[in-house]
Order: sequence, then C-alpha cells, then structure tokens
Amino acid sequence: MPLLQRGTPSARLASLLGSVADRETGGTAWVWRFSAGSLRRALDTGRIPDDIATGLAAVAARPLPQALSYLIADTARGRGRVPSARPCRRCR
Repeated sequence: MPLLQRGTPSARLASLLGSVADRETGGTAWVWRFSAGSLRRALDTGRIPDDIATGLAAVAARPLPQALSYLIADTARGRGRVPSARPCRRCR
C-alpha cells in the first residue's frame, strides 16, 4: 500500500512510517511495507489503531486505501487473541 511522496521523507514521516511499517529500501527510493506483523509491533508498543490511521491519513495525499484501513482494523481486532481452550476434567 504505497503512500507516495517525492524526495527524501521528512524526519516526522520517516519516524511515523518506521513505527508502523517495515522499511524495505532506502537511498533514492524509500519503500515501506505495511503488514500484520509491522502493525502488531506498533500496537504492542502502545499505539492505538485510530491514531495509526489518523497519523497516516494526515500525511497521505489521498484517503487511505481501503485495504490498509482493513489491515489496521483486522490486526487490532486479532491482537492478543488466544485460541479458546475447553475445560477438561479427568477422573480415574
């Protein structure tokens, strides 16, 4: 899900993207990839899903892609979920 900006990203933008996405390349072309893992790490550090979406929307030239909004929401919803365990009673 690319958020396009020409030139070197500002320190604020690089910090934001670095906290919620994985940086794949640098130099003349900067590329960050959003994934469930990168967003989970951001949530684990205390970031709130609405703040992530708001922060990204503030620096985006257009509305966030629907797929990215869904990825943020789905990752937040699934975070901390533990597979259900059924109680078991064992008698001899």
